[in-house]
Amino acid sequence: MKSKNSISSIISTASTIILISGLGLWLFLGGGMAFNPGPLTAHAAENKPEIQGYQNHAEFESQCNLCHMPLKNDQAELCLQCHQNIFKEISEQTGVHSKILEVRACYVCHPDHKGRDFSPALSGAEKFDHSKTRFVLIHHQIDFDATPLTCDKCHLGIRRSVFAFDPTACTECHNEKEPEFITSHIQSYGNQCLGCHEGSDKFAEFQHSEENFALTGRHAAINCEDCHLDVNKQPRFKNLSKNCTGCHTEPAVHAGNFKDQSCDTCHTTTGWKPALIDGVSFEHTANTGFTLDKHAQSFDKTAITCAGCHGSDIHNKTTKLCFECHQLMSPSHMDKHIVQFGEDCSKCHDGVDRYKNFDHANFFLIDGAHLGLDCVKCHGEDINLAVYRGLGKTCVTCHSEPEIHIGFFGVACENCHSTSAWQPAFLKLHSFPLDHGGSEQACTTCHPNNYASYTCYSCHDHEQSNIEALHDRANISRDELDNCTSCHRTGLHQDWITP
Repeated sequence: MKSKNSISSIISTASTIILISGLGLWLFLGGGMAFNPGPLTAHAAENKPEIQGYQNHAEFESQCNLCHMPLKNDQAELCLQCHQNIFKEISEQTGVHSKILEVRACYVCHPDHKGRDFSPALSGAEKFDHSKTRFVLIHHQIDFDATPLTCDKCHLGIRRSVFAFDPTACTECHNEKEPEFITSHIQSYGNQCLGCHEGSDKFAEFQHSEENFALTGRHAAINCEDCHLDVNKQPRFKNLSKNCTGCHTEPAVHAGNFKDQSCDTCHTTTGWKPALIDGVSFEHTANTGFTLDKHAQSFDKTAITCAGCHGSDIHNKTTKLCFECHQLMSPSHMDKHIVQFGEDCSKCHDGVDRYKNFDHANFFLIDGAHLGLDCVKCHGEDINLAVYRGLGKTCVTCHSEPEIHIGFFGVACENCHSTSAWQPAFLKLHSFPLDHGGSEQACTTCHPNNYASYTCYSCHDHEQSNIEALHDRANISRDELDNCTSCHRTGLHQDWITP
């Protein structure tokens, strides 16, 4: 006979089995509702078709195994079995879900068990990174009135889990702030804003280089409106010229001279200057030695063009055309000038010394005997050796210093001589009185041989012993006796004590 303990053990085991079986049957029949953390959402997108026969999650709340199959597969697989549209986006890498890195963690963006009115779709919108779309929100964080921009400003049916973009949202919002501009903009480009704009003030997927106009050099630094606003400050994009003249007026200096060539033949976007001639950097002054500073306009105030000096061939360096132009203005001068100096004007002229209203006195006053001289007398007979710029202005440039005072008076001839004639001279600087003896003396009285030396004994008796004895008393040495003016500066006997 079994003991009481054995019977009790059998009864306890049976009870446990019955309890567990009953609990399992209850869980099975209840679909796991015993562990339900809360009611599922009854929210459904408007006009959304049924999925697997259900309109919303609340309709299969008692069938936990539709979303939860622990140890068999991950929850994302069960989600995607129902939401085939999302599965297609992920598989084909299209749509919003193809942009999400942790896309299989559905519960992170779309939780549930938060009540019948909870919207998992709207919850996902709050966590959604909008930069994953074609339109970023860099400049759409706040509205014009400084209030935050909410999703329903641009999307229809947000509260009904519909995220369709409202095509009128852009124009309605911006029209309140910029009605004039928006009206003009729509007339020019239509109201499909996302066709050009992507939220960061750049055209959606737009590459300027694909329009056969790459923005290089100085063009890369300018603002869009510098080219895309017309004179009335209205935008212009369609049919905009791609030629330089679309924005830049052709310079008058070569207007009409390069009809068969575009600007980029000689110029680059780095800068208008230096230009390129035959592919080599060209700047008129540096490359030709002739500046155009004073050749912008002709005598009649019309622009001087390249063709005006070079004819039909820009490589033509003849300066015959200089004469043809200047001869019209001053024929008598040019006729004489050509006879004297020839037609190669660039031999003497560099564009700076144009000699328009030229006054020689500004450089060297021509008067007296100089007035009748031809230019070649000073500037050289040989046109190939003629000197104009840098020509010396002292007399010795043209006149040799006379032997009579070489090394004594220097080359400042104007101190004694005038342009009227070399003689008579007019001594302007002379420390000794020229009227010594009561009347003006001739130069040869004191300078009988040359102007480098003088003597007082042409008038004064010279008794050597008497002179020496007289000056010994004044402590004047024998070597100083012939330099009379060092003590007698005025020629008077008593002035010797004057220092």
